[in-house]
Amino acid sequence: MKRTSLFFTIVLGLLIACSEEVFVPKPKLYLRPDLPNHSYVSKTIDHGTLAYTFQMPAQYSLGTTCDDTLLQLSYFRREELKRFAMQSFELSPIKGWLNMYSCRFDSRDSLAKLLNYSIKLKEDHILKADGIESVKINNPAQKVYGTLFSLKGNVASNFHFHLTDSTSRFVMGIVELDATPNYDSLKPTLEYIKKDLDKITQSFQWKNLSP
Repeated sequence: MKRTSLFFTIVLGLLIACSEEVFVPKPKLYLRPDLPNHSYVSKTIDHGTLAYTFQMPAQYSLGTTCDDTLLQLSYFRREELKRFAMQSFELSPIKGWLNMYSCRFDSRDSLAKLLNYSIKLKEDHILKADGIESVKINNPAQKVYGTLFSLKGNVASNFHFHLTDSTSRFVMGIVELDATPNYDSLKPTLEYIKKDLDKITQSFQWKNLSP
């Protein structure tokens, strides 16, 4: 009788254990930000010796300042820094900025130094990146050549690009967001920005371009 009772106790215990739900943690859900539809307007930036135009997102606005800390004195001599003109764009309604740095150069060596610096800035973030994608810009008709880099992962800046006419003009762009780097939560926003940057770089033209 005791064996029978023990048997039923064990069976009942197993049935209760099997009927209990197993807790499986759910992945984090991130709300997609409410961003406006993409629309663009023609924008011209004229720094005197260097001017350019592109299709700018209609919601962007000109910033009053531009972060010049990226132009490190350790890389450029003080007289070289004077060549740079800087312009920022507020990525409204996204809290962030597109900073664009432009300058003239007078030799292949100068262009190589500018390209190396652009790559150096990108590589400073690659150590924390999970991956990187690049899109080549090749527009011989307008003499616009360059690369747009997209860095994946929890990095301070996910987008860098540089553009040149290969003979005397150079522009570098860097996106900075006012947010803690979290690639998963920012991914919808970054995808939105990427589409705008594609439009900017593909529509980019130099003004007063000599033949």
